[in-house]
Amino acid sequence: VWMLLAPTRRGEEGKDVAVPAKVEATARSLQGQRIDIVMRELRTPDGLIDNVGTFSITPPDTLQFNVQVTAENEPTRTLEFTREVAK
Repeated sequence: VWMLLAPTRRGEEGKDVAVPAKVEATARSLQGQRIDIVMRELRTPDGLIDNVGTFSITPPDTLQFNVQVTAENEPTRTLEFTREVAK
């Protein structure tokens, strides 16, 4: 089982504040397998907000992630990145 962590913050590093947001994530393997990652919000005792999702793959593989973040009254922002998963 693998984990994707997406904290949602606004502001300068060290002075940032938590921002509630809808986070949707998918990954695609090199073989074209689509992985829907169900994200859920976690609030820490110190008031921060993290969004976490888990998924399963069989390494080794290379995954292309697409993460969409929509904060209240803000346009949706998309983050795309690739991650190699070693055996």
